[in-house]
Amino acid sequence: MLRFRGELDFESVVQFQEAAAALFAGGAVPGLVVVDCAGLEFCDSSGISELVRFYLRLTDTGSRLRMSAVPASVARAFELTGLDRAIPVYDSTGAALADVTQGNACAYPGAGEEDGVVREGRTG
Repeated sequence: MLRFRGELDFESVVQFQEAAAALFAGGAVPGLVVVDCAGLEFCDSSGISELVRFYLRLTDTGSRLRMSAVPASVARAFELTGLDRAIPVYDSTGAALADVTQGNACAYPGAGEEDGVVREGRTG
């Protein structure tokens, strides 16, 4: 599972890129990745573009991406761009994980609480 905190914008998107690179570097990509957006305060076009790239890369490997707990202000941006039609959005991380029919959640070692992407260790 990935957790966004603070802003996902031009300046912070590199943290997301690094987390995505770490996921793919291991070779065995999980069947499901859930992105917890409860702590996300803002997402600009850079963040949306990177989410699209991440989604496409995951789907190319047969993996699925789910978004959870997207704040209303960010959800509006997802609606305007159509991102919410490509990537399923759930009210909570629990609901996103409960809707799994196959695959594992993203496994990462724990990370800090700073703004940006927080990687949590969790397997499903």
